[in-house]
Amino acid sequence: MITDRRSQILNRLQAILGEVIADIAGTPAPLVFRNRDQIPPDKLPAMLLLDGIEDTVLTKKSPRGGPSSSIMALKPEIFALLKHKPLESESAYAPEMNAYRNAIYVRIMFDAQLLNIMGDNGGIEYRGFQTDMQTGRSMWGELQLFFIFHYPLIPSELQEV
Repeated sequence: MITDRRSQILNRLQAILGEVIADIAGTPAPLVFRNRDQIPPDKLPAMLLLDGIEDTVLTKKSPRGGPSSSIMALKPEIFALLKHKPLESESAYAPEMNAYRNAIYVRIMFDAQLLNIMGDNGGIEYRGFQTDMQTGRSMWGELQLFFIFHYPLIPSELQEV
């Protein structure tokens, strides 16, 4: 079985998110869910990683008419889901949300393993975050961070040797 760069990036992100929640929430067994819809309230706080979208950014044609190499943009969905608080203590979410945002950002942007997977032609782009602390939203303490992971898709790397 071949583990391509996309899979390697997603696996590394899952490990990083486990480190973040272990540090912030102090959980002995980090709760990181991947490709799940709903997380039960008794499992919070938790991290959720959805594989998201992969798009082609740039394609380099092969001079011999073979498979083309491409620079890909992987856009996973990364969520921190906090333990629900009583309605009157919503303002208590702000410091915790900032702690998660900052920790996730730093761990992802400066992770040597992740940068190595993306190679010399890749990189990480941070696109911001949003919370559910908005009009008409649940206000349960959920935040989503937006990253784009650029990496080369090289056809020969996908062939079993």
